[in-house]
Amino acid sequence: NRAVTQYVLLPAQGGGDQPQGGAAPDAGTGFKVVGPRVKKYKSYAGAVGTIAPDLLQRQFEADQPNQKWVTDVTEFKVNNQKRYLSTVMDLSNREIIAWQMARRPVLQLVTEMLDKALARLKPSEKPLLHSDQGGH
Repeated sequence: NRAVTQYVLLPAQGGGDQPQGGAAPDAGTGFKVVGPRVKKYKSYAGAVGTIAPDLLQRQFEADQPNQKWVTDVTEFKVNNQKRYLSTVMDLSNREIIAWQMARRPVLQLVTEMLDKALARLKPSEKPLLHSDQGGH
């Protein structure tokens, strides 16, 4: 398990009152920031399938685009509702090359994001894709 710091955006209360929780509204946005709140995020569901070998070996640099990609799913809240963001980053320039957002952390979230990333590749490009496999 890993600790995740969450910043929650909530609509600020009108009428000049102090929003609940004592947080002041962000200037001009109509929202207040509640947090940080640290909670345990558990995406690991036990041994499911085969664990892939660590081919990246903590070498988080790439000499050229589409050589090494990293991916992860991040949980955050907007208006007190959970959202999940799945991304792929190219390690050559740290560019997010594909992303997908959903209300639940389901397989379709990741497969749709990967479809977008793979559509960018030339037939000769075969990047190494690294994931923490659920943060275990």
